[in-house]
Amino acid sequence: MRWLCSFALLSLALPLFAQSNELSLLGGKARMSKTEVGGSEVRFDSGNAYGIAYNRFWGTWFSTELSAMKTRNDAHIRFAGQNVLDAGRLSLRLLAATAQFHCVHHGALDAYAGAGVANVNADDLKSADLATAGVTNVRVKSRTTWLANLGAAIGIGRNFAVGVDGKYVRYRPDSAEPGGEVVRLKLDPLIVSLAVKFRF
Repeated sequence: MRWLCSFALLSLALPLFAQSNELSLLGGKARMSKTEVGGSEVRFDSGNAYGIAYNRFWGTWFSTELSAMKTRNDAHIRFAGQNVLDAGRLSLRLLAATAQFHCVHHGALDAYAGAGVANVNADDLKSADLATAGVTNVRVKSRTTWLANLGAAIGIGRNFAVGVDGKYVRYRPDSAEPGGEVVRLKLDPLIVSLAVKFRF
C-alpha cells in the first residue's frame, strides 16, 4: 500500500485551488492475453483491479491524468485445453500518465479518449505446483510502455460523478525462472473500472 499512499500525497500536492480537478477512486476487472509456449499456453484468469487517479483539466476539451492501479490475476499452464499447472498469482502495479481529449463535455455527460505512458512492475510468480516441478519462482520484468484510454462519466450535482473507465496497456515482458530460458509473455492488460469521481 506504500505506493498508493505516496500517490495520494502527490495528488494532494498538486494545485488544489484550481477549479477543474478530479480525484477518482477506481475498482473493476483486469483481463490478460494468453501466451503460447511450444505446445502449451500460459493463461490468466480474469482478476480484480483497483486504484486512484488525479485529473487536471486545461480548458474544456483537454486534461491530463495521473493514475496508480494494482491488478491481481491467477495464472495457469494449459495443455490440450486443460489446466495442468497452477502458476501462482500475478500482481501488477501500474503508474500512468495520460492525456485525454473530452469529445463530449457538456451538461452532466463527459466522454473521453486518451493515450499515455505507463510504468508496470510485476511480482514474481510462485506456487506449490511450480515448486514441485523444481521452479522456485518465475521473474517477470518491469517495463515502461504505452496505453490507450476510453471512458465516460455522468455528473451528480456539482462535485460528484460516476463513470466507467477502460485502459489497455501494451505490456509484453520477458520472464524466466532462475537460470532458465527467457519467455516473452503477452499480457496486454485490459482494465475496466467503475469510477467514483470527486470534483473540486
